[in-house]
Amino acid sequence: MTKKSRISFALLNYLFCALGASAQDYKGIVLDSLTKSPIPFVNIGIVEKNNGTVSNIDGRFKISLPDSNNSDTLRFSFIGYKAKNYLIKDFKLKNIRIDFRILLSQDTIQLKDVIVTAGKKNVIVLGNIPKWKFTNAGLTSNQFGYELGSYYKNNSVLTIDSVQLFFAKCSYDSIFFRLNVYKVEKGMMQNALRHPIYFHLSRKRTLENPVISLADQPVFLDGDFLISIEYMKDIGNQNIWFFARMDSELYPAMYRETSHDKWRYFTNKKDPNKKPGICIRAFTH
Repeated sequence: MTKKSRISFALLNYLFCALGASAQDYKGIVLDSLTKSPIPFVNIGIVEKNNGTVSNIDGRFKISLPDSNNSDTLRFSFIGYKAKNYLIKDFKLKNIRIDFRILLSQDTIQLKDVIVTAGKKNVIVLGNIPKWKFTNAGLTSNQFGYELGSYYKNNSVLTIDSVQLFFAKCSYDSIFFRLNVYKVEKGMMQNALRHPIYFHLSRKRTLENPVISLADQPVFLDGDFLISIEYMKDIGNQNIWFFARMDSELYPAMYRETSHDKWRYFTNKKDPNKKPGICIRAFTH
């Protein structure tokens, strides 16, 4: 081997090691601090960065943390538990074992089942009305933690009793998502639910305008809010679309790509000044 080739090989090896070190994967498991039971579907991500994931059914997770994010915050959150934050450079120092444990403390809230029914409501209080099946918008990613929802401008005090989802198309045999309701406070989104709501529906029921009841945990709001569905379990690389509107001033669509990422508005490519909306209706009193 010539001197030049030895130098080139050494340089390549250095670059490979440097890149590997700067984007190392970190693994662990999220547990209840009292019972030590695994917590599934915990949102894990760098705050306001497009880098996040969700723990699996066994509470385990894996996330890549580049050195460029060392000064950012890594957040673990789950409805009914107190969120836990880590400065990423400190998290890396703590995470020296494959079975690294994250302990979350309950917020003294007991989880309950949710009732899902199919049907229509006579009175529509808030939300876009579905009109044309050919105008639709769907989840653009099956990355864990991806959310798509409808933003509601609201200046009154109200209680959400149920939510209706209007899907125009579904190529899945069945779907499994989490429903989230966020209240908006000083520009920040805070989940208003007391316990998580999951819905598992066949393709047939998905297309029957399902209604998700919040009767066991009515949500009280006095300002703007957002209702979303979240991809948090691998159900395959298929597609699902909501009925949509090309422009919706009162109920624009929003999304975020990973857990704790920034929320963004959908954009209308033909007219950037218009904000498309999707059809999620909230029934209130």
